Amino acid sequence: MNKVLAVLKAHWLPFSLLGAVVVALPLSYYFSTSMRASQLTKLQTEIGADAKELGNPKVNYAVTPLIAGAATVEESAVPNEVLTAHFKTARDRQQDQAASLFAEALAMNVGKRLGADGTPQTLVPGLFPDPSENEIDIKRFQMIRAFTQEAPRRLIERSRAGMPPERDVIGRELAEQLMTMTRAKLPPGKADPAMLSDADRAEIRQKLVDLRVERYRNVASALNFYADASVFGVPAQGDGSGPLPSMAQCFDWQMQYYVWEDVINAILAVNDGARAGGVPAGVVKRVEFIGVYSSFGGSSSSASPVPTAPGEPVPETPRVGPETPPEGGAMPVKFDVSVTGRVSGQGSGQHLYDLRTVDIRVIASAKNLPRFLDALAQTNFISVLDVDVQSVDSNDELKKGFFYGDEAVVRASIKLETVWLRDWTMKIMPREVRVLLGVPEPAGSTPADPNAPAAPNAPAAPAAPVMPAAG
Repeated sequence: MNKVLAVLKAHWLPFSLLGAVVVALPLSYYFSTSMRASQLTKLQTEIGADAKELGNPKVNYAVTPLIAGAATVEESAVPNEVLTAHFKTARDRQQDQAASLFAEALAMNVGKRLGADGTPQTLVPGLFPDPSENEIDIKRFQMIRAFTQEAPRRLIERSRAGMPPERDVIGRELAEQLMTMTRAKLPPGKADPAMLSDADRAEIRQKLVDLRVERYRNVASALNFYADASVFGVPAQGDGSGPLPSMAQCFDWQMQYYVWEDVINAILAVNDGARAGGVPAGVVKRVEFIGVYSSFGGSSSSASPVPTAPGEPVPETPRVGPETPPEGGAMPVKFDVSVTGRVSGQGSGQHLYDLRTVDIRVIASAKNLPRFLDALAQTNFISVLDVDVQSVDSNDELKKGFFYGDEAVVRASIKLETVWLRDWTMKIMPREVRVLLGVPEPAGSTPADPNAPAAPNAPAAPAAPVMPAAG
């Protein structure tokens, strides 16, 4: 026995491992059998499900709607070549229709603003999107003159718009007529107006009134509508004495000009049928104000605050949408902001377009004002958000030289929303604006640094257009 113990002590490690093997064999057999049974059960379940599905083979065919809220066309059936071909054709046709519709929308939004090379035409060629370092100061200076002086003047001239004769001019003309008519009523060699009878004075007075009205009527018949360059409310920087605008400000001015063009085009369209008759025959008689909110893609609230003093900017409420867009790829909407529910700009959740809100004030035919609202809606993507109408005394306007004809007129303050598709506007977006709006860099360009400091002279906050007092 002692010899056995001595052997065990000398070779304890091999004997210990042998014992562990003897114990592990039944345990491993138990667990392997249990795991095999579990895996077998799982496998049998999966095979059964697959077999059941193969026994009743069906797939879901679907065509999702292009318009949010429309019904999805779908069918669950056994796959076959006829259904597969039918739904593929339907989806291909839908994609073609969507592409065609967007192409037409883009063409309408761009209008006649594309040059021969396909690049949008701008007020200062070579300024956008980013001029060279050698030209940037020159181009920005040119933009000041173009936006504040040349562009408004060209729009007025192109529209055949103008203002009544100045009072001093009319006064001198009537004074000459008064002298001529007075001499005609007095005896030869006499020039004292006190010698005129009351009847003569009344006759001369009425003739002078008729002459004044006729002069106003002649000017009105030669115009499409009353307006001058001051209706656009541009900043007083035409002399270039102030600081140069940032590239973001230059882009904002360029977009404002595009909005001016569309509003003027709508006026010309609704007045086209009465062009031969001038102002008296037109729907829009006078344009008093066209102001575009400065917003870099944001927009104002539906109620436009009017500054209490000229030149006092009023910040607008950014039209920001939900944090994430709705499911299904639909555009985010926010109906508590405006009747259209559209949102745009940083944090809005959509990257298809930018919005620009516009305030305009016109004097128009009372009965035909709805025609002007329709003309606005048919000119590019313009939506009427709000209309405020006030009566106008035509006699008071006539005293100022504005001849509107015989029909009743009203003063309409109208708030508009305009939509600008980024598919073409991004081609002229300066880098700092692209960073602000999250617009991807054009292919082949150097990515902008989002942490770079803002450009000098960039506007600190968007401001509402300053609307001058009526009249």
